[in-house]
Amino acid sequence: VSEIRRSFDYYEHELYESPVDRLVLSGGVAELPILCEMLSEELGIKNVEVARPVDSALAIGRSDLVAPLRAHPAHFMVAIGLAARGTVDL
Repeated sequence: VSEIRRSFDYYEHELYESPVDRLVLSGGVAELPILCEMLSEELGIKNVEVARPVDSALAIGRSDLVAPLRAHPAHFMVAIGLAARGTVDL
């Protein structure tokens, strides 16, 4: 938490003048049940959530083919990000 706070302090004071008001978690550890609540309390941020690429504007694909993505969406954020970045070149 102290490293995250340090990053927020740098962001808020050196780059922008507005406080961080939303935190989006990704990766396997993001789905730990207590993590969102703990980070919200420790960092004082009300909006802490796990990334859900299936809720985005991206066309993910047929639901029967993306069942693992729907079951554990935070695990696939790097792949989704890279795929979305590649669509710019199309």
